[in-house]
Amino acid sequence: MITITEDLLDRLPAIRKTNLESQIVMTLGERLDVSPAEALDVYYSSDIARMVEQNLYGMQYLEATYLADEILMRMGQMG
Repeated sequence: MITITEDLLDRLPAIRKTNLESQIVMTLGERLDVSPAEALDVYYSSDIARMVEQNLYGMQYLEATYLADEILMRMGQMG
């Protein structure tokens, strides 16, 4: 059982962001058939990464697959 504390509540946004970023990177790696290091580079080179980091436009609440697709579309990798 998880005990909900003030500290946990304060850390939840950072935990969510870290989880989201790892899911985006995993999706990019699969879709591009590249190594995790290359997928990390693709993600952190994107403007989406900056928007997630800065919590702009509610990006941190979107699905990882949607954000990965958006990155690929902006790279010209998707129709």
